[in-house]
Amino acid sequence: MKKILFIISVFCMLFAGVAYTVNETMVSETVDAYLNYTDTYKTYIGASSDTIGVGDSIWEFKYRKKSNLELIPYTYLSLDSTGGTSNSVTITLESKVFPDEDYKIRETINWTLGQDTALTLVSDTSHISEYWKIKIIGADDTFKAKVLVLNAKFIQ
Repeated sequence: MKKILFIISVFCMLFAGVAYTVNETMVSETVDAYLNYTDTYKTYIGASSDTIGVGDSIWEFKYRKKSNLELIPYTYLSLDSTGGTSNSVTITLESKVFPDEDYKIRETINWTLGQDTALTLVSDTSHISEYWKIKIIGADDTFKAKVLVLNAKFIQ
């Protein structure tokens, strides 16, 4: 009888461990910044690797905001045009609720290179999304721009 109880308890522990691992895998997605329930604001200072148009025409910054409420995202970007032609660059604010979903575009801004600028992306509606992404897309790799600062704020 003790053997049977021991085997059952070992089986239960193994099953619980597998279930925990599966659960952790389901909610994992690489993010650049994480905001907990009490955090409403995050600042990211750009690095030299945050330059688009040097062999790559797309830059992404993903952040995750834990919340039980619908929130309005407010994103501030300071960008430096560092060379190239004056092609248009598309900047999108995207979000999703679950990690396995595809991102949906919430706001879009088009920026023409040639001047340094500060841009804001503010959604006109509140969202229950937990995963957020800023995506900068260039038409080709003949432009060069650097992300100086990114501020993400969530308003209730």
